[in-house]
Amino acid sequence: MTSDPLYQTLPNPLRQKVLQMVQKYPDTLDVINEIIMHYTPELVHKKQKKDLSTIGSLIYTLPDFSFISPIRKKVSLKLHQTGLSLADLSIPYVDIDRILCFETPNKSKLNWTVVIKTKSTSHLMNSNTIIFSFDDVIKGFKITHIGDNFKLTNRIPKQLLFEAFSKTMHKLNVVEPDPLFVSKSKSKFIDCYNRAKDGVLVFFEDSLFFGLKKPLMYFDREMIQNIQIVGITNRTFNIHLELKANDNDKEYDLDLVEFSLIDLVEMEFVESFIRRFLKQSNELSSNKIKSKMETGDATNLAADVILSEDDEDYISGQDIDDVTLLFKRKRLQKSLTRTIIQVPKKLKKMKMKKDQLVSLL
Repeated sequence: MTSDPLYQTLPNPLRQKVLQMVQKYPDTLDVINEIIMHYTPELVHKKQKKDLSTIGSLIYTLPDFSFISPIRKKVSLKLHQTGLSLADLSIPYVDIDRILCFETPNKSKLNWTVVIKTKSTSHLMNSNTIIFSFDDVIKGFKITHIGDNFKLTNRIPKQLLFEAFSKTMHKLNVVEPDPLFVSKSKSKFIDCYNRAKDGVLVFFEDSLFFGLKKPLMYFDREMIQNIQIVGITNRTFNIHLELKANDNDKEYDLDLVEFSLIDLVEMEFVESFIRRFLKQSNELSSNKIKSKMETGDATNLAADVILSEDDEDYISGQDIDDVTLLFKRKRLQKSLTRTIIQVPKKLKKMKMKKDQLVSLL
């Protein structure tokens, strides 16, 4: 249970009913809190309001970005000595796990989305996730700074933002999508569904991000056991992410996440990404195992193995099944079937022709 449950903010009769249910079914508390956070996000900000003095003095002010999480409005993002702030919310840099930047989907002109992810062992991103967007070209865009040591040299908004993050005390690095992945539409993401929710799946070299609607999900290499292409039809296919066991995800009881209804034209590009991703994962796992064996630390070798060679689902980094072969095999099977049916007929005709020739002789 959380130390400060949000159901305490509910009106008294309802609060008592929820309390009785939580006492009877303790596992429901997290779900109840998430429902309250979903419909009343202002409670989250009030609950998480902090003293900005804890993150040091202000260094940069990044003006008027369009935020969609944790609030929906245009506000300034401020970078302090040891953390960043947004309205009443502040996050220390040590709590930031990853900063992602990718082209915003479905925009008529070039626009960028930035996702600031806080540390978590779950693939489900929490309510502290900061998401904002900005145009590639902004007239008069300027990041104000304090002190000569923090002057910025870039002029393009995106590069200015990257430079400001890199000059913080923790030298925050912004990660962009896999340069080798380009979809049929020349973008770094594909449209898909997770259950009934539509969204985009963005491909990074060592991770995947699904958004920009809730639930937001992030999968780094350490979370993923395997990736498979399944459910191939004439128009679409699905992606299965097999996740490693994680006690923090017991609430959702998920070890497999599916992204569905992906346009078939994207399969070649997705397949190439999967090949690279799994190959690198297996190589990294092999290096970890080798290192542990050399140092004598073999207690957690099983956790470092992506798939055993004895496993029927094993996919070698150097010899990954090309999914397009499925189609070639199917076409070949159909062709062979037709040939097998046609051969006796042709032989019969050939025999007839031979008999006719013999009779002529």
